[in-house]
Amino acid sequence: MGQVRREYKSTENNSTTTTFRFSSQTPATASGQSYLSYERVLTDFANSPYSQRTSVTFGHVFRPFGDRRANGSIGIDQTKYVRTGTEAQKYRASLSHDLYASRLFSVSMSVSGSTSKSDAIDYTSDRVEVGARVSLSPPSTGWRFDLSVERGWEEWREKKDVFLKRRKDLDLTTTLSVQNQNISFLGLTPALSITQQTRDSTVNLYDLESQDFFIGVSNAF
Repeated sequence: MGQVRREYKSTENNSTTTTFRFSSQTPATASGQSYLSYERVLTDFANSPYSQRTSVTFGHVFRPFGDRRANGSIGIDQTKYVRTGTEAQKYRASLSHDLYASRLFSVSMSVSGSTSKSDAIDYTSDRVEVGARVSLSPPSTGWRFDLSVERGWEEWREKKDVFLKRRKDLDLTTTLSVQNQNISFLGLTPALSITQQTRDSTVNLYDLESQDFFIGVSNAF
C-alpha cells in the first residue's frame, strides 16, 4: 500500500496515484515458488479522478541456479477512465534472470511485453521493455537498495485523425528504492522509491519528463 505523486514541469498537471496491493505465495521448495498478486490503482490528474485500474499477476520464481533466480509472470490489467467511461485491457508477460547473485549483491536482466485492447484508439498499443537491476543488501543491517533502468518501445496500432503521425514512444525509466526489513510494525515495513522518466514521442503532445516519489509500506516477511 502506498502513494506516488508525479510532478510535471506544468504543475497544474501534477498527478497522485494510490496503490493497494495484496500477494500470496506458495511454500518455497528447492526448485522454486509460485505467487499470485492483486493490485488496485486509483489515479487523480489535475486534482480530479482520472482512472481506476485492477491488475492480477501470476508468476513463478525458479531456483535451479544456486543463488541466482529466474522469474516468469503473466498478467492482465483492467482500466476504467473515469471522465469518458472508456475501458481498456492489457495482457502482460515478463521474464527476468539473475546474471550474478550473492547475499550481498545481485545483478539481473529482464524483458517484458504487453498488448492493449480497447474501443478507443488511445488505448490500443503494443509494448516491449528491456531492463537491468542492481540490488545491494549489506549483511546484518536489514537495508536493501535497488537501482533499475528500463528502456521501453511502444507503438499504437492506429493513427488518430487529429495527429499527423501514428504515435510511437521511446522511453527511459530509472528507479531507486530503499527499505529496511528490521524496521516494521504489524508485519509492515516502510518503503521509499524515486523514479525519473523521460519519453520521446512521434506526437509531441506525449513527450514527457517527470519524477515520481513513492512512500508506502510493504510486507516485512
